[in-house]
Formats: sequence, C-alpha cells, structure tokens
Amino acid sequence: MKPLIKTLLLLFSIYGSAQSLTDTLKVDIDGKGLEESIYFIDYNNCKQLRIIGGDLLDEVIIGCENPNQLIEHEDFGWVEYWKIFTGRKTYEIYFEDNGDIAGDRAVTLQNDGVYVGKLDPSGGGIITFLDGKLTWIHQAD
Repeated sequence: MKPLIKTLLLLFSIYGSAQSLTDTLKVDIDGKGLEESIYFIDYNNCKQLRIIGGDLLDEVIIGCENPNQLIEHEDFGWVEYWKIFTGRKTYEIYFEDNGDIAGDRAVTLQNDGVYVGKLDPSGGGIITFLDGKLTWIHQAD
C-alpha cells in the first residue's frame, strides 16, 4: 500500500474523536479485561504520561527521565492531540541506524491503544501492549 494511503487511513481512524490533553482516558490497554486510566501530568516542567489501575500492579510512568522509559521522548510537551485507538491493524515506521526512515511494516494490535501526536501528520505513535509488553508503535516521520 502506498505511504500516503496508509497515512490517510490511519488519520481517518484517529481524527474521529479527539480528547482534551487534560482528560483522563479509560482504556483496557493491556487487554486483560479492566480499563486503565491514562493521563498527562506536569512533573518538574516536563510532561509525563501515566497509566494506572485496571490490571496493572504498579503505576506506569513514561517520560521525563523515568526508568520505565518506553520511547525516546523524555517530555510529552510536543503532544497536541490524543485519543483511544481501537483499530486492529496499523503501520509502524522504522528507521535506519542513522535515523533515516527505512520503511514501514504492518502491525496487528492485540488490544486498544492510545494515539499521541501532533495535529499535522509529522509525528506521533500508538502506545499499547503487544505480547504482554508496553510498546511504542511509531506512526510518522
């Protein structure tokens, strides 16, 4: 499938119902049957994403030099848009060692996730559990 068509399909499913960045999202992100609460918090002038409740034994903190770092973004201050992502198929952008885009690959999601990104299609990703592990699926350049 051509990259533009994949991007448009992804954006069509994402832009349907944006949530305020001050909202708490409720989603069964780990697929175990109970909804987790996911929210942003400002911590020492740095925006973190936190996941708590549901079937999780411990709160998961992503960003701001946290040892549970999921992705290289230390500060989620760049996020302009987020929503629950319920699709089961998406495309992940992957990179060469030098940082250039190498291509994309189809990914089948096992559970719902949370899309975080910019209003333009220049950056973002889906946070979800794949094979029991919290995962970042990169969505744009």
